[in-house]
Amino acid sequence: MAPFVARQYGPDLYRIMCQIKESLDPAGVLNRGTIITDDPRLHLKEVKLTPTVQEEVDRCVECGYCEPVCPSRDLTLTPRQRIVMQRAIAQARIDGNEKLATDLEERATYPVVQTCAVDGMCQTNCPMHINTGDLVRRLRAEHNPAVGQTAWDLAANGWGPFITAASAGMSAIKPVPAAATNVLTGAARAVLGSDRIPQVSDELPRGGKRRRSGRRSAPRGRPEVVYLPACVNTMFGGAIPGEKTTEFAMISLLTAAGIGVTVPAGIDSLCCGTPWKSKGMTKGYATMRRRVVDIMRRATRDGELTVISDAVSCSEGFVHELEYEGAEGIRVVDAVQYVADAVLPVMPALPKVASAALHPTCSSTRMGWNDSLQRCAEAVADEVVVADAWGCCGFAGDRGMLHPELTESATRHEATELAEREFDLYLSANRTCELGMERATGKPWRHVLSVLAERMVEYAPA
Repeated sequence: MAPFVARQYGPDLYRIMCQIKESLDPAGVLNRGTIITDDPRLHLKEVKLTPTVQEEVDRCVECGYCEPVCPSRDLTLTPRQRIVMQRAIAQARIDGNEKLATDLEERATYPVVQTCAVDGMCQTNCPMHINTGDLVRRLRAEHNPAVGQTAWDLAANGWGPFITAASAGMSAIKPVPAAATNVLTGAARAVLGSDRIPQVSDELPRGGKRRRSGRRSAPRGRPEVVYLPACVNTMFGGAIPGEKTTEFAMISLLTAAGIGVTVPAGIDSLCCGTPWKSKGMTKGYATMRRRVVDIMRRATRDGELTVISDAVSCSEGFVHELEYEGAEGIRVVDAVQYVADAVLPVMPALPKVASAALHPTCSSTRMGWNDSLQRCAEAVADEVVVADAWGCCGFAGDRGMLHPELTESATRHEATELAEREFDLYLSANRTCELGMERATGKPWRHVLSVLAERMVEYAPA
């Protein structure tokens, strides 16, 4: 706005401003043209253009507020930079420079598409409420080959056997050192790509147990819920060998509070849809969404009963699956919120450990469940510590296995802070986040509700 400063302040004040500027900066090198200028058309020159990219991000003003919460900020790009890259590609095409556009697209594959955790944390800081993960999911969908879409749709139609096989595979490779296993996976990654074939690591657990449907009636007058155990707990077992499953913990807590529980028939075939949605596998996501809505509607008696799940990212995924026609009236909350509101008030006081480290997740943050998570942790520990450097772990379902460098970078500051002292417990509310934090800290991270149920069984009166 330099050409209009003289008009704003008048010629006398403007002359004094020029004299001060000249005395302090005779060479005219400081903030050239910012306030003082002799070019009346300066404001029309070198205007920054923002070409239309995608509707998800076109309102971005590039303020950078998203950057501090992005898990890939120290590894590749931030959300703002991903948007800038897409705008540069669009501008190259507008200018007719197809060679530059193609080159930029190729260069963007790893930093823009592959190392975005699509966790949505950027939206929590963005003044315009932009979730850059929506952009990345669109890019993944556009670049997925038809054979990939078909394969993931087949997986959606056979999710029960797929998860059972994945769990068996985790158990089978557990005794084998990761270095030996990765000789094979490394060769496959070299041929098929690092974004398709995962790497294993020694801290990964055995597979978990299969989910089972069933019903436990509540005493007369007590509430009932529909419980959807997360399939991620079938794929990955617990941190401590022999510990009870999260499903066992949830049913123990609910029945102890006199709350009826229904795990619907067909649970083995259900998923929150996040694996498909995050990868841009739109066909498979639609298949799974239809099944989830159909089973939820029957199980909840058209929304009469509340739905809960035991992994916060899955709970968020179920919420989003229901944001479509035909799912009106069905309410989903995460298990930590339900337990904090309905179970803790009627639970007897339990002996507590001295301290616990708590890792909230991107989903618990986005969905407003962190307060409930904190209350559940405080039920088992006198002191609950969330690191000042807390952030999304970047494991993002399978990103931590496809691109372990993302999780390593995302957790570095939090792990360093937590290493300054020892805690009696390390708690979170999502199995893959617990895996990411275990990799970063070398400590066994557990679901807070598993610990709560364990202590209830041990200490609460019969």
